[in-house]
Amino acid sequence: SMLQNNSSVYLLSAFAAIVISSCGSSTTILRDATTNCALQNPVPERYARVVYQGECDTVSHRANGQGSAEWFRADGAMVFKYEGAFAQGMMQGGGIGDYKEGEYIFQGEWQNNHIVKGKVEYTLPDTTKSAITKNKSSDKNTPPVVDMNALQRNVIYPPLAKQAGLEGNVEIQALLGQDGKIKRVLVEKSEYILFNAAAINAIMMTPMKPSERNGVPTESWLHIPVTFRLRGS
Repeated sequence: SMLQNNSSVYLLSAFAAIVISSCGSSTTILRDATTNCALQNPVPERYARVVYQGECDTVSHRANGQGSAEWFRADGAMVFKYEGAFAQGMMQGGGIGDYKEGEYIFQGEWQNNHIVKGKVEYTLPDTTKSAITKNKSSDKNTPPVVDMNALQRNVIYPPLAKQAGLEGNVEIQALLGQDGKIKRVLVEKSEYILFNAAAINAIMMTPMKPSERNGVPTESWLHIPVTFRLRGS
């Protein structure tokens, strides 16, 4: 379904910049040279041009209604694609965003270029091949091991959430590979979207032991809760 290392931290941070950047960073207007329809750029410093197809306001000449847009860097690489509702040049209402640099897909309700509620999926490159084996009743299975204490120590509280006094939980479904590395994460439930990137970062930094079948490491899905509590609360 659509829903749901240092380099990983960078990608996650870049995603957070798109989703939770302040409205003050959304002031640059990019205009499609073909349709003459403008969009308000969510992260101005990252994009050089935009291609838009869809409904456009005849007075303001900004995207207004249903449409799709692709944002490109100066080197020609497409960084971000969005399909859904627009209002006065901004992503507004229901829609699906696909952030190419980090392989993010996020679907939900948008307000002023930010997703305010919905689901987020992040896929890491698949560098291992899974061994396909039949699950026999005689198999000896060992579940995966996650150091939850280490995970909580790896949690870096989002500054905006700390300033706002926000607390809450994020529930993650994660695919743990045979090599003990996370290959895919799905945000199953989150009280505040501000916590999502920090929760994923903490999981990515936490050592894990993969499940085993007859002594052979295997892929498995994990349910991992991450808690955000301010000190003294």
